[in-house]
Amino acid sequence: MYNLIPYITLSIWFICVAWLLLKTSHFYKTQSNLHSQTKFETIDGLRGFLALGVFFHHAAISQQYFRTGSWDITEEYPLYHFAASVGVSLFFMITGFLFWTKVIASNGQINTTHFFKSRINRLVPLYFFHVFIIIILAFSVQDFQLFEQPIILSKNILSWLAFGILKQPDINQALHTYAMDAGVIWTLAYEWAFYVALPLLACFWRGRSFFLMIVVIVSYGFLVPDVTNIKLFAYGMVAAYLVQNFSLQTIVMTRWCSLIACLLLILAYQVMHFKAELFFLFFMLVVYGNPLFGILTSTPAKLLGTISYSIYLLQGAVIYMVFHVINRYSFISELQPPAFLLATALCGTLLIVISAMTYRFVEAPFLVRSS
Repeated sequence: MYNLIPYITLSIWFICVAWLLLKTSHFYKTQSNLHSQTKFETIDGLRGFLALGVFFHHAAISQQYFRTGSWDITEEYPLYHFAASVGVSLFFMITGFLFWTKVIASNGQINTTHFFKSRINRLVPLYFFHVFIIIILAFSVQDFQLFEQPIILSKNILSWLAFGILKQPDINQALHTYAMDAGVIWTLAYEWAFYVALPLLACFWRGRSFFLMIVVIVSYGFLVPDVTNIKLFAYGMVAAYLVQNFSLQTIVMTRWCSLIACLLLILAYQVMHFKAELFFLFFMLVVYGNPLFGILTSTPAKLLGTISYSIYLLQGAVIYMVFHVINRYSFISELQPPAFLLATALCGTLLIVISAMTYRFVEAPFLVRSS
């Protein structure tokens, strides 16, 4: 299971699932037409693959969890861990890129009220829905009986509602509640920290002050391992600056550059250090419009990008539920690679379908309000 061929095979299958959704849903046909008009459609196509990369990693970790009872990152599955690393790193760069592009376009002037309202409408509804699902799962493993005092239960639930800023305790004494969401919400704490800092960062949007700010952020990320991810936002901001000031699309949108992008990922997989910097070079090719042989600009890829927030947030719950059902009939920890491949395919298929529904009925209504 843990090699490139199954990864590619399942990715192709998930693209087919997205294609079927496009063929059967008028709503997503309309969405695909809207995305074809966006300035950075390669980013739209990239997002879905990043979320699926994190999904592959958590599927592998989940099998280990059923085997050992421990939810820990392990080097036993290097390709899948790498896929998650690429996913999280580039998600942070995308955030830095898109919002710094807006800062440049507004000459450093941010309407903070509108900005935070739009962020709340974008992130909060699905996140609260996600926490609701985790609460239901936590109670289900306890046969829907109350095992802790209401005040403690309320406090624990409030901790979960804090977007990863606070530690996520077990809910209703359901052991390893964090495994039910695959521990994905820690990244949202970084996202919110960036949003809070953005109005201040915008004061340094041009000239030498911009470069000095980038040097400070990147240096701090290198020197303080606990917050090393902050440099990824800075790399995204640098990408926005370069795209706005240097036109390289004619050079970058070639198949040779698509090949170079693939080689950069292969090199990043092989080396021990400076992975983030190689990811940044890959990211630069994407934001300048390289479609990776047309993959990123395909309509199924862009659909996966549209629902990528749902894919990212809901993957843990879907994996947890599906694996527990399968485990009743055949131990997940003992599945041979072909069987585990099918179990992962089932999880991913359900995840995409469910994510398409949650985007349509949970996310999209609030996005309309934002616009």
